[in-house]
Amino acid sequence: MSPILGLISPFYLPVQGSLELASKNFTTGSTKLIFAIIYSLILGFSLTLGSDLAFIVMPNFRAARDQMAVDMAETFNIIGSYSTTNSTQYSSLNGTFGFQQLFVPDEPLPQYHYILNGCYRDPTWPLILQPVDWKFLFILVPVFVFCLASLNGQRYRGWKVWFMVAFGCCSFAGKLMFTYDLFSQS
Repeated sequence: MSPILGLISPFYLPVQGSLELASKNFTTGSTKLIFAIIYSLILGFSLTLGSDLAFIVMPNFRAARDQMAVDMAETFNIIGSYSTTNSTQYSSLNGTFGFQQLFVPDEPLPQYHYILNGCYRDPTWPLILQPVDWKFLFILVPVFVFCLASLNGQRYRGWKVWFMVAFGCCSFAGKLMFTYDLFSQS
């Protein structure tokens, strides 16, 4: 098994381990399941460690994060009176009016470039930080499938590798179309 495939597909190791357990290969199946559990724990620990190291290396990250949290929960109180500017027959409103800053989860806060759900990429950022244009997928997907087949031991001079590349590209295209049509469901 290629270690690259375990990095790309998060459920590859548990599925392979459970299939081996189902076929009564207890030693290899349990080993792969234990490895998948340890791998996920190490991955989670590494992400936490990387976040903490970022706060140590750049101390302004913590202040910026705290300021962003304060700005998101800020409430404005306005004292005064309001009256209608048209012909409505309501009396004027007097008192204190409180407004709480709310944000849409899919729209960024302009001063922080932060969104609640997803990954925000500012259009003014350089090209390297922008998402990959869909036209590049016609090149990247076959190259990726070919490299993945080569890493798994497939010879590149036979007809099987080209069948694998075609099947992988069709699978990706199907997944992409279903994602566009059924975006709210997994």
